[in-house]
Amino acid sequence: MKTTKSTAYAKGVWAEKFAKFYLHLKGHRIHKSRFKTVVGEIDLITETNDCIIFVEVKMRDTHEQAAYAVTPQQQKRLRNTALLYLQQHPTHKKVRFDVLLVNRHQFPIHLKNVLWSE
Repeated sequence: MKTTKSTAYAKGVWAEKFAKFYLHLKGHRIHKSRFKTVVGEIDLITETNDCIIFVEVKMRDTHEQAAYAVTPQQQKRLRNTALLYLQQHPTHKKVRFDVLLVNRHQFPIHLKNVLWSE
């Protein structure tokens, strides 16, 4: 069954709402949803007592498919978008990148402090 663009968008919105709820339960304060710039978008920007966290939410049929959906191009856009955010909102807190892998049939997998090299 082929997924239409509007169906994919609706699934993405659902996954991000679910991620906000899930991370809130884990003690995160949500700063921004869908932070958009000319270089890219970050799904969620959250904060804990000691970190600012840039979260990429990926929803696919399996966790493995979701993990592979964070492509090198997207990783670069995420880094560049995070840099713009930090220029606008300086902080002394640690910064990290997380990925939340979501599907409708299993508990999500929260990958913390995923760092990508160029």
